[in-house]
Amino acid sequence: EINAPPLFTLAEPQIVLLTSAGPQRFPEFAGNIRPGPGSERNQTVSFSLWEITTIGSFYTAEAYFSQAPFLDEAGTLTFEVAPTINGVVRVTFALDDGQENNNIYTQSVEIIVFPVNQAPAFDLQQGNVRVAASEKPRAYQFQGFAVNITLGSPAEDFGQEGSFVVSGCDASSIFGSPPAVSSDGTLTVSILPSTIGGAAVCSLLLRDNGGTTNGGSDTSLQLSFAVTVATVNQPPVFAMPTTLVQVTDEGGVVYIPNFLVNVSDGEESSEVPQALTFSVLTRASSPILFAVDPVIDADGTLWFETVPGNYGSATMSVVLQDDGGTADGGEDESEGPPRNFSVLVRPSPQVTSVHPAIGSSRGTNTITVFGSYFLPDPTTRASASNYSNASMAESEVRTVVLVGGEECANVLLRSDEEATCEPREGRGWQDVTVLVVEAGLNRTGSRERAYRQDELLLAGGTEENEGWVAIGPGTDGTASRGWRGLGEP
Repeated sequence: EINAPPLFTLAEPQIVLLTSAGPQRFPEFAGNIRPGPGSERNQTVSFSLWEITTIGSFYTAEAYFSQAPFLDEAGTLTFEVAPTINGVVRVTFALDDGQENNNIYTQSVEIIVFPVNQAPAFDLQQGNVRVAASEKPRAYQFQGFAVNITLGSPAEDFGQEGSFVVSGCDASSIFGSPPAVSSDGTLTVSILPSTIGGAAVCSLLLRDNGGTTNGGSDTSLQLSFAVTVATVNQPPVFAMPTTLVQVTDEGGVVYIPNFLVNVSDGEESSEVPQALTFSVLTRASSPILFAVDPVIDADGTLWFETVPGNYGSATMSVVLQDDGGTADGGEDESEGPPRNFSVLVRPSPQVTSVHPAIGSSRGTNTITVFGSYFLPDPTTRASASNYSNASMAESEVRTVVLVGGEECANVLLRSDEEATCEPREGRGWQDVTVLVVEAGLNRTGSRERAYRQDELLLAGGTEENEGWVAIGPGTDGTASRGWRGLGEP
C-alpha cells in the first residue's frame, strides 16, 4: 500500500514586521494538521525547519534570526529576527509522518521585515581635551577622539551618512570657531590668540539621515567633553636685520652691538622675565677663521675673535632658548628652523713696492703700486682688469690710493696686484696706503716710506745699471747727490 503524504496549511503566506520587533509567537499558525487519509490517522507527525532562503536581504540566512523559526505540534510558530535586521526571507517547514515514502509535505511563509532607523551611537576616547594657548591663531586636531562609531546597523553604516553636532562650548573668548568633529571622529579645536587660556564644556551627538519613520531614531545619546586652553610657555622671538658680517683679516676681537634686535621671551603678559640664551653653531668655516667662535649675548650683541692673517667665510646658525620649559606643549625655542648668518673675513691690501720710488714734488708723474688684494669683492665690481673708480658709485665701492695721506688722482686698477695713480704735490718720504671701500667694510694696507717726492735736478747712469741722481733743494736749500742703483730710493 502506498503511503499518502501528510498535510497542513499555514494561516498567512506572509508575516510583516518592523526591525527589532523582538520575539514573535503566532498560535495556530499551522492548521489542518493530519498524517494523511483516515487510514493513516494512527501515524505520528512532526514539524521541522526545512529551509531558509533570503530574498533581497542584505544579510545571510544564518544571520537573519537570533531565534530560529519553530513550529510545534499544535502549529504555534515562534521566532525572533535579529536586532537591526531587515529584508525578506522565505521560511519552509516540513511535516513528516515517519514513513518510508511520501512522508514529507512542505509549506513556506515569507517573513518581511521593514527597516526602522536605528539610533546611531559612539564613544569618546577622552572626556577632557587640553591644548596650549598661543599668541597666534592655532588649530589642534585629535584623531580618534570619537570611537566605536555606528549609524545603527551594518546596513545603515553602509547606506547612510552621519554627522556629529557640537553644541554648548560657551567660551567665545577662546575659540576662533566652535570645536568640530568630522565623520571619522577627528576633533578640531581652533583657538584665538591668547596667553591667558580658558575652559569650556561641550556637548556632542551623532545624527544620521535615516529619518524617524515607523518610530525610528536618527540621533544618538548626547555625550559631554571639556576643552581646556592651558597657559603655556610661548616661544622666544628675535629679529636679524642683516645676515652678513664683514671684517678684515687683521685679527682681534670684534663686537657688533644690536646684531639681533627685538629680543623677547615671547611672554607679553609675564611679570617675571625669563632667562634667554642664544645658541650659535658654526656650520661651515674655510679655513679656520676664529680664535674664539662667535657668541651672541642675551641683548643681541655678536662678538668673536678672528685668527690674524686667515680669511674666508663661515656660516652660523642661531637658536634662541628661554627657561620656560615645554610643559603642556609649550615652546622654549624660537619658532621655525635655525636662523643663518655668514661671517666674511676679507684680506687686507698689501703694498710691496712703488715704481718709480722717487718722483717729483710737483706731483706731475704717474706711479705704479704693486701688492695684492687691491680689487673690491667680485660681487661688487664690474671687471677684474682696468677697473677705475668712475665705474662704481664712489660712496659705496672704490679703491683709494693715498700718498703721504693725500688721495692719489686718476686711480686705475690693472689687476688685483697692480694700480696706477698720480700723486699730489709733496716733499720727502711718503707712506703709500691702499684703501678698498666696500659696502659695510673698509680694508686698508700700507707701506711706510715707500715713495719719495723731491725736486729732481739731474739723473744719469751707466750700462752696469749704476747711476747717480742730484735731488734738491733739501730743507736747507742745498742739493744732495749720491750713487745708487737706478730705481732705488
